[in-house]
Amino acid sequence: MFHARGGNLNYLQEAQGTVLEQPFHLLRELHEMRNRASVAALLKRLYEVTSGLVLFLLKPQGEQRVSNLMKIGDIARALDERGVLSSGLCPLAF
Repeated sequence: MFHARGGNLNYLQEAQGTVLEQPFHLLRELHEMRNRASVAALLKRLYEVTSGLVLFLLKPQGEQRVSNLMKIGDIARALDERGVLSSGLCPLAF
């Protein structure tokens, strides 16, 4: 598919009938939500759809990995409540 599209993959385009159909659909959904949903809501949606937290639990140090991901959500929520992330821009350098 990558080569068929001239070396370009764009999740904003349809990938119907390929292995990328569902991942691209999720990326488009998150892309569309980005200006109206909080970062915490985007993370929650990502974790729900991908079962990401469950998958990380199965890896070595899984509990710590999931704890770190949950902490990112907590930080995003706290920053959103203070209005830091509400504009879509985060002044913090990660």
